[in-house]
Amino acid sequence: MLEASAYGLPIITLDLHGQGELVSDKTGIRVPVTEPADVVRALARAVEWMATHPAERLMMGRAAYAFAQT
Repeated sequence: MLEASAYGLPIITLDLHGQGELVSDKTGIRVPVTEPADVVRALARAVEWMATHPAERLMMGRAAYAFAQT
């Protein structure tokens, strides 16, 4: 995740283990781990959101890059 952030890419991740601490609402989308089918739907929604919100995605990428620099 830090490598992707260092390239200015926003993150889509499961909110599991340490990912929830490395990814914030400003740098990506954290998907809660619940039932498998719900997780798959939430991941798909996250990908669709990234595809349909280019300006917000770029802002997330910039925030991710700034986070990676720290």
